[in-house]
Amino acid sequence: MREEKTKIILISHTHWDREWYYTFDQYRYRLVRCIDMLLEIFKKKPNFKCFMMDGQVAPIEDYLEIRPEKEEILRKYIGSGRIKIGPWYIQPDEFLVSGESLIRNLMLGIRTARKYGGYLKIGYLPDTFGHTAQLPQILQGFGLDNFVFHRGLGPEFEDLGSYFIWKAPDGSRVITIFLYRGYCNLIRLPKEPNEALEYIKALYETWKERIAAPVIPGMVGCDHSYPKEYLPEIEEYVKKKKDLPFTVEQGTLEDVVEILRKYVNKLKEYSGEFLSSYYHPVLYGTWSSRMYLKQYNFENEVLLSHIVEPLWTLVWLLKGEYPSEFINKAWKYVILSQPHDSICGCSIDEVHKECLVRQIKAKTLLQEMLQCNGKYFNVLHYFITASGIDFSCYALPVINSYIDLDFDKDALAYLVVYNTLPWDRRDVIRVKLPRRIVLDSNYLRVWESVALSKPSSSIKEKVEKEGCIVIDSDKLMLRDSKGNIIKCQAKKVDENNVELTWVDNIPAYGYKAYALIPSKEVEISTDIKVGDNFIENEYFKVTINDNGTINIEDKRNGNVYNSLNIFEDGGDMGDEYDYSPPPEDLIVESKDFKASTEIIEKGPYVATAKIYLEMLVPESLTEDRKKRSERKIKLPITCFISLYSKVPRIDIKVIVDNKAKDHRLRVKFPVDISVDNHYAETHFYVIERPNKPIHFYRRHDGKKAYITTFPTRLWIDVSDGKKGLCIVTKGLPEYEVRKKENNVELIITLMRCIGWLSRADLLTRQGHAGPMIATEDAQMLGTHTFEYSIIPHNDTWKDAKVYKLARDFIVP
Repeated sequence: MREEKTKIILISHTHWDREWYYTFDQYRYRLVRCIDMLLEIFKKKPNFKCFMMDGQVAPIEDYLEIRPEKEEILRKYIGSGRIKIGPWYIQPDEFLVSGESLIRNLMLGIRTARKYGGYLKIGYLPDTFGHTAQLPQILQGFGLDNFVFHRGLGPEFEDLGSYFIWKAPDGSRVITIFLYRGYCNLIRLPKEPNEALEYIKALYETWKERIAAPVIPGMVGCDHSYPKEYLPEIEEYVKKKKDLPFTVEQGTLEDVVEILRKYVNKLKEYSGEFLSSYYHPVLYGTWSSRMYLKQYNFENEVLLSHIVEPLWTLVWLLKGEYPSEFINKAWKYVILSQPHDSICGCSIDEVHKECLVRQIKAKTLLQEMLQCNGKYFNVLHYFITASGIDFSCYALPVINSYIDLDFDKDALAYLVVYNTLPWDRRDVIRVKLPRRIVLDSNYLRVWESVALSKPSSSIKEKVEKEGCIVIDSDKLMLRDSKGNIIKCQAKKVDENNVELTWVDNIPAYGYKAYALIPSKEVEISTDIKVGDNFIENEYFKVTINDNGTINIEDKRNGNVYNSLNIFEDGGDMGDEYDYSPPPEDLIVESKDFKASTEIIEKGPYVATAKIYLEMLVPESLTEDRKKRSERKIKLPITCFISLYSKVPRIDIKVIVDNKAKDHRLRVKFPVDISVDNHYAETHFYVIERPNKPIHFYRRHDGKKAYITTFPTRLWIDVSDGKKGLCIVTKGLPEYEVRKKENNVELIITLMRCIGWLSRADLLTRQGHAGPMIATEDAQMLGTHTFEYSIIPHNDTWKDAKVYKLARDFIVP
């Protein structure tokens, strides 16, 4: 019996970065010509089988904004399978977005593609910078039994080959295609048939020993490439050659996977994430380039997943109208900023300005969907008394209208606090209110005619009796429906607003209502204590050292953590894709400088210490980029360390006024335990990783440049089972765990300041990763704010439930 010949499937495609070294509109100018050309080819050549639009849908919508008259013909070709779009809406980065964002990306892509006639049933992520271990489960959740990629596979390829089964931690399995030598393996396929045959032969020779099934994907396309009109002629020419060890035909990745399904029992299995640069660079520095984008994206993901959607779902359960169009619009703004060149921060400055605008649009829309934010600058009064307002379009007023807000005869107003997490929480509550609120009879009359919640009887009586009520927000306290008094901490935010702060227990996915009543002297028991250089609650005593580092005593078990929160500044001669130290680096640490300490909140619910220090750091790299400059400048850092009454975590906010260039600023937490592994939260999973670096770039001289950093979605943890430390971050995804003799250091990257999209002179990655374009905004000059939380514990991360405390920190 003759052995079956290998089938080489010629896949005409493009990889379309919507924005990168060009802006979106520059690329769209090219995109429109690309699709116009494709439609002309289809019209002239029925034998040009199909074209793959990069496994995403957004470019089709981008095209139709300019060519709306082409929608019918596009539907025809998409419906017949000649143009393949989706399943993704955009080609995402994985490690810099949440698991929910990946799901919404696929959901949006598939729903949109169906409107145009169908979608490519391939889990296609050709250029994404590494892949999370749970991706097979996400793909299988959408009925996708396969995955195609080219970055992240390590030396295990020599055993696995190009086709294998990838298994997720939950047991989900997908047929996986590793595009050895990339997704552009036939991009330079020439027009002359005999020359083209030589390229195809070379592809066969490269792949033939690495495949467990008789099929090879010939990827005729690459970044922003136009279709090659002559592909049918190449196909016909090669088909006439009967003495070849392979056959060729035009097709898609679906055709490749269809053949692989017949050989699935011959495929080996792999479990774990893909973060190796053994064959193709993973570009690890994108986890810390333009950190402000990561922070904004993180904030919007929390707003969407943990606040806006849960609260609007509650409104829907109460028979309200769910604003799906606006929520989907907000998701689209966020997702359009999540491609691997966008959220990664590895594009030109103009691109990232547009990314930031999209994130701002999402945030402001989401905030307005909760409540009328005009109340903070008195526009709400105008809406109510003059121009009109519909409170049913705001989630919080709708829900409030179902709550008893007339339970206290002394009430001047009411507040409702929501906990949108599925467990009971004791946590800090901060509420911003206008400094003075004036309620008169006319205002109450109009309010009663438009509001969903009517003014309480006691408030109406006070207004009728006194003509008006003037509420001074800094002279209030709270009483809940059970009569418990809460004496708030009040502080002035600005000329018009006051912030009230307290700590309380709020039930799981529930609320608690409070009456605002005039303040009076009441005795409140508290576990909060402060001194000149310490703050303390039931769980921890935090002492601030003269150099600004902190010591933490865990009062539950006697564990002590010394000299935490050290700022470490080193040189960075890298680019937006990768960190690289200069040949002669200089590391500057904050512990070598004098700090000042002031206790600015003193209880009974919150204690906050303000630490200020100025590090002296090199101004930039030298002109030859070989070391840091001799000239030093100040790097002012302000830290706010907060403890809350009976809350077992320590929250830190850091403000950095960055005036230096070409450097990396990180914060370090040494722990005196000796362990070889640590844990990090990733997508729907907590992954165990080694402290010892395992990934590296190979240099031309044969040396390995080891990469010491990893990505996390939310937190990292080290523990020996008796003593542990967890660091939770808000949108700071890059970390390192560095083992020393008898301890480990957890290190979080705050900012990486670089001035180039790509450079070829790094000591880590070899060669360019993109065009060499100056990117001044990536130097992160100016003031930046970072937030993280420290959670000391005994036992393991799981027994200590750090995953709950971490969610408490990020969901206000």
